[in-house]
Amino acid sequence: MRLLVIALIILLGSLFGIMHFTEGARLLATLQAGLWYWVVAAVVAQVLVIVNRAGVYHALYRFFDVPERFKRLITLVLATSFVGIIAPGGMLTGTAVIIHDAVRKGISFARAIMINYVFFMLTYFAFSLVLVVGLGYLLWCGNLTVYSIIAALLLLALISLQVGLIILALRRPEMPPKIAASISRWLQPKVKKYFKKEIDQEKAVSFAKGLVESVRLVAQYPRGLSRAVGHALCIELCNIATLWSIFQAFHYTLPLGRLLAGYSVGILFVIISITPSGIGVVEPVMTAAFVSLGVPLETAALGIFVYRGISVWLPFMMGFVGLRLVNKE
Repeated sequence: MRLLVIALIILLGSLFGIMHFTEGARLLATLQAGLWYWVVAAVVAQVLVIVNRAGVYHALYRFFDVPERFKRLITLVLATSFVGIIAPGGMLTGTAVIIHDAVRKGISFARAIMINYVFFMLTYFAFSLVLVVGLGYLLWCGNLTVYSIIAALLLLALISLQVGLIILALRRPEMPPKIAASISRWLQPKVKKYFKKEIDQEKAVSFAKGLVESVRLVAQYPRGLSRAVGHALCIELCNIATLWSIFQAFHYTLPLGRLLAGYSVGILFVIISITPSGIGVVEPVMTAAFVSLGVPLETAALGIFVYRGISVWLPFMMGFVGLRLVNKE
């Protein structure tokens, strides 16, 4: 079954590569027209994004007392990036690779879920800081659009749900296991009817209890997450540096306010988009945001095309190698 899933992922990746081959060739031709040292700087910054994602996981693994090498976590993050690019849901879908690997190595499913849960909490928190500044700048310029407000509200709702679950686990620790038991009983006849299987209610309750224990651990020792928070902030800094370097490569210097505003709108739609990595959605929205801030249309379109090309194709190619390495272990 595991080999079948890996084969399916590789097939989807191959189809993605074939479908976007022309775009990749065009990207290489475009990069050759830019200042090479700024292009290199943008690529290095994207590599550092991947390294810092692994850094967040490494810090969380250590916090939850789970042994794992930093080098191997980089490989897992690459594989996660690859799956997140070819499948809807982005990084949320890609984390299945890390969860599966953790469970395979003997880590409880609840703890593996909690590690990834905290990962997204921290990365969303770091991005939210940039988003507040970016939307504030758009509001000040009078360029805040309705779709940006709606997207921001959707992200806020997602973060509020995550925080709400944490508060529930802290204030009413007996509730999550009861909720898990109720959901199991409600799903039992449906699962048995359509899938001919039964839900193990004891495992569902045990999973909920494991999540509660993990949440309480985080609440007791929040300072232990400081390193993970630092890496999450570095992810945003490196992404912003990538975008700035690309515009520099094509002889356009973006002021900080415009840079943060355009970046925050783009990444916001990467998070909430249902298409893989926001492909087809982020590009026009991000370009429109920069144009509304006074960036020439040709410059904005070129910069966003190259930025999205590097941020999609680099993890895609490196992730394919990472997935093969994970599969061999």
